[in-house]
Amino acid sequence: MDRCPFIFKGTPIFTDTVRTVISFGINDTRSTTMARITFTIERVFKGDFSTDTVQLITAIGDCGFRF
Repeated sequence: MDRCPFIFKGTPIFTDTVRTVISFGINDTRSTTMARITFTIERVFKGDFSTDTVQLITAIGDCGFRF
């Protein structure tokens, strides 16, 4: 947790998907769908937040974080 710039407790209020392109090398790019989750911030443990909501993007499926 020392390397985390922000730590908060929140409630997810909205989820949608976004398309991203990830480059693994010169000739290796892949398009993937990620989940974008909007949270309301209830309590801040570390860091400064200038709004009362935050968006987090994570993978979908086995590689993503389950909220």
